[in-house]
Amino acid sequence: MWLQEIQQFAAGAATAPGVAATIQPLLDILQRVTGLESVFLTRVYKGTQTVLFTHNTDQLQILPGMSAPWEDTLCSRVLAGERLLINDVDERWPDSLASTVLGVKTYLTFPIRGADGTVQGTLCGASCQPVEVTPEAMAIVGMFAEVISAQLLREINLDTANYRAERAEALVQKMSIASEIGNLCVEARNLHQTLKQVARRLEALPVWRHVVCFRMQAGRPVVEEGQEPGGYEQLIREVLAQLGDSVNCMHSRDNPSLLKGWPMEAIAGLRTRLGLGNGGAVGLLTAATHKDLEGGILVLADEPVDPTGGDGLLLIALSNYLSLLAIRLRDYEQLQAANRELSRFALNDPLTGLPNRRYLFETAQRMVSQAIRLGESVVMVLFIDLDGFKQINDRFGHRSGDYFLVQFGRRLSAALREGDFAARYGGDEFVVLAVAPGSCDETESQLQARQFADRIGLALMGTFDLDGVVIDYRGPSIGAVIWDSDEDIEALLHRADKAMYAEKIQRRGPPPFTEIS
Repeated sequence: MWLQEIQQFAAGAATAPGVAATIQPLLDILQRVTGLESVFLTRVYKGTQTVLFTHNTDQLQILPGMSAPWEDTLCSRVLAGERLLINDVDERWPDSLASTVLGVKTYLTFPIRGADGTVQGTLCGASCQPVEVTPEAMAIVGMFAEVISAQLLREINLDTANYRAERAEALVQKMSIASEIGNLCVEARNLHQTLKQVARRLEALPVWRHVVCFRMQAGRPVVEEGQEPGGYEQLIREVLAQLGDSVNCMHSRDNPSLLKGWPMEAIAGLRTRLGLGNGGAVGLLTAATHKDLEGGILVLADEPVDPTGGDGLLLIALSNYLSLLAIRLRDYEQLQAANRELSRFALNDPLTGLPNRRYLFETAQRMVSQAIRLGESVVMVLFIDLDGFKQINDRFGHRSGDYFLVQFGRRLSAALREGDFAARYGGDEFVVLAVAPGSCDETESQLQARQFADRIGLALMGTFDLDGVVIDYRGPSIGAVIWDSDEDIEALLHRADKAMYAEKIQRRGPPPFTEIS
């Protein structure tokens, strides 16, 4: 089952050395999920789209290395129309090279965007026959596109980091403090703690009389705890105002000089209080991501400092280190969030958002184990089948059926008590698990389960708006059972399923729904 493969991919994505290490098994999964003949990953660079990796299964053969001007590609046309899936490529774009030469009829594309929002590549699928890709499959492809996007961004940033680190180390190779701070930033996990450690090392250099680290809070610099604010915060604001928008580009190879002849009137009072000469230098080490200034270190010297000399180049190198650290930590957080979302997706139904069958079995086992351990509770199981769901699909279309499932899942979630658990078992079947006090006898427990089922069933009746079609739904069939301590989870759910079918037979009669409008 490809859901298990998705979970395995999610577990390995965070530690994989790069996209190349995970892309082939990913493309294999996506081909089976979508049913398309060919799935592939492309790179868009300088106006040209190039195929990097492919997985082909039928007559359509997309080969690595194939390239075309971006504006002429199907990806560009599909995205320009704010669509992700096209089933009539040959009719819509008869002038397309892919349509005329390869015979493509169905085309699916998800953009992979860089940090600035531009399209850096695409995750695509194609077939020579019309293929209906399910919403679940589209959601899976979209999730994988986000993960690949995060990985590509990580690789780009790591490549950039390596380049800048090598350049900085070459410039300050004779300065042991630069190497020490560089290693510190590479291993660091907390930006503001690292700023304090760097500040302490800079204090060991005699040229810098005052070293003050700060963090940004609500757009304003705040001197870290343990340091007297004095006039430092005002001076930092003055320096940031002089830098303007360029402060967020300090990690760029084209960053402006960190040491400038700041207007003396802006710092004269502070320099007098600190006993510094009028000709001293002011430097600012910034920890900035691509968009935001996170914090930094202010340095003051008695004498002028040459921006192209050892001390000036040291500051530029250290500012690069700090900004690369800020970028790496931000990218790491985003990648972790993407992997958490992918892991969540592997355990949840993408259409309704409810837990899926795998999550259900894990939760059921945990609840049963807890009931055994405590000996004071019983597990109630409701097996729910949506009467009339096939008729809804046949009469109004699968899109309306999806709307019905989504609204049904929301109503089911809203009807649960604290501690109850609901999952989509598959298709139009749902399961609810609940725990009740176990002090009553078996007859009383069965009565509690039936009352619980009746309450849930009542909440699932009523009107449903299926994207313009409104129906009055009579409610689902619900089988209610109590867990027997001698049975496993498979047997428990099978017995609940049988109870549901018995209930369905008793409910035969009036139509399961009526159309209101």
